[in-house]
Amino acid sequence: MAISFLNWLNERGTALNECSQHDIDAWYAGGRSTRQHAERFLYWARSNKLTPQLSIPRHTTGTYELVGEDERLHIIRALLLQDDLPAVHRVAGCLLTLYGQSITRIVALTIDDVRATNSAVSVKLADTWVDRPDPISHLLREHLAKRPNTSTASNAALRWLFPGRMPGEHLDRQTVIDALRHAGIPTRAVRNSTWQQLVRQAPPQVFSHRLAVSKQYPHPASNCHTKEHLVTGY
Repeated sequence: MAISFLNWLNERGTALNECSQHDIDAWYAGGRSTRQHAERFLYWARSNKLTPQLSIPRHTTGTYELVGEDERLHIIRALLLQDDLPAVHRVAGCLLTLYGQSITRIVALTIDDVRATNSAVSVKLADTWVDRPDPISHLLREHLAKRPNTSTASNAALRWLFPGRMPGEHLDRQTVIDALRHAGIPTRAVRNSTWQQLVRQAPPQVFSHRLAVSKQYPHPASNCHTKEHLVTGY
């Protein structure tokens, strides 16, 4: 995986010492779950100052947290109907709790992945467009109209759906995770529970094509919660 990562960087015309947070996020969001195994190399490179101080998504093993369905529905209602959080975090939280998207993938979305018309708002998470019902479509329209961090000249033309504070960069994944956790939303547990709920409704293959997440997930009747079966990561 270390060799694959270096080859991938080279194809992007980027040297290891020039690797940015955007490169790290794109690496984790743009391929198979085996990409997470590059983390040891990335931690080593960071500690030896071969890269900047980048945020590396954590990969853990063992039993994974879950939340009850009532708690998950309560979180969804709070994100959709309450304005305690900024719209940017509410939208990110909805994509996490409704569609099981990782925070790494969410922050790497662009405005080209959202299509808004007078009648509907659609988001492209994989190879198909999926219409979003109200009130999430209203929330997305509000966010698109008032995307933060776009008032400066360097960021005015950014196409990130979630522009970051640094010029040219999207929002840092850890910033979103911290904001959601501060609001009482356990990001990993919610995502795991979302995928358990989704595979009760349709085969995992359906959602892998529509939502761009690995097919490796336990059957609803299975009690297996090991890393080989659960969709992992933030």
